[in-house]
Amino acid sequence: MEALEGTKKQNKNKQFIEVTKGYLNFIVSEAIHRKENKMQKEQIENKEIIELTKGYSAIIDAEDYDKVKNYHYFAVDSQGGRWVYACRKEKGKRVWLAYDVLGLSRDEVTKAGLAITYKDGNSLNCSKENLKVSTRSEITTAAFNKCSYHDAHYKECILEPILVMQDMFTKEELIGFLKGNILKYRLRMGHKDTVQKEMDKIKRYEDWLSMVQAGKRIEL
Repeated sequence: MEALEGTKKQNKNKQFIEVTKGYLNFIVSEAIHRKENKMQKEQIENKEIIELTKGYSAIIDAEDYDKVKNYHYFAVDSQGGRWVYACRKEKGKRVWLAYDVLGLSRDEVTKAGLAITYKDGNSLNCSKENLKVSTRSEITTAAFNKCSYHDAHYKECILEPILVMQDMFTKEELIGFLKGNILKYRLRMGHKDTVQKEMDKIKRYEDWLSMVQAGKRIEL
């Protein structure tokens, strides 16, 4: 009898703990949701949306809207859709929204060996704080050191191939696979994909190789 009562008491305690956990999870989730909504609202304030073609839209500061509101911008895909830019046509030439926002001529900027880059990597975020006039060497170095290229079609697989290989291959086999891919992309540089795309892939495999050689697991 005492054992039965003890079991009932344990079950009640378990139920109480589960209910308490559920309530705490709800409170935490609500707090996070409110914080995210507040952050999104702050980000949207003082911004304007420029509708483009192909279902895209660009963001600019509200203070810059008057200088571009009479132009008709469209979306331009680059590198197979990896980058999308907001452009307009003027005298048969494309004019980038980012250059309009900064009041710069693309031809003059290019002749000076410079280009506009996007700090957050989003080429449709044309708010001033996201735009930077960079030298070609800065662009190349940043692209090589900070890239995290990973083909989207791998992410659509039921299982990520590299993660399956990690579990199936020995450490030596995986290292050989990674080194082989690094060599492959270096040798075919500029003959298949763009140089930048090949550089991105090399950097990704070099990062994975360093992780495996250090005894760490590859994480995506």
